[in-house]
Amino acid sequence: MDNFDVHKWNKNRYLNNLNENKEYLEKLADKLSKENPQLKFNIEFPDSDTNRRIEVRGSQQDMADWGNETHGKKYGEYEVFHVDDEDRGEIVRIVKSK
Repeated sequence: MDNFDVHKWNKNRYLNNLNENKEYLEKLADKLSKENPQLKFNIEFPDSDTNRRIEVRGSQQDMADWGNETHGKKYGEYEVFHVDDEDRGEIVRIVKSK
C-alpha cells in the first residue's frame, strides 16, 4: 500500500494556489496599467491569503474617477473596492471577494 502524505499534498496544493493567485494578480495589474496609464497598480502580496490585493495609486482625482466608475466590478475572484476616507483620501484596491 502507498504511503500517501496528506501534509505534503496540502502544502503543494496551497503553494500552487499562491503561485496561481500571484500570477493572476500580476497579469491583471499589467492589463489595467495598460488600460489606465494615469494610474499605477501595485501588487501587495503579504503572507496572509486574505490580504492579497492590488493597490491603485495616482492622483486623488484619477483614483476617485476610476474608483467611482469601477467600484464593485469583478475580476475573477477579485473586485474593486473604493472609498473616500476622510483622513487618508481616496482608497482604491482590488481585493479578493468573499
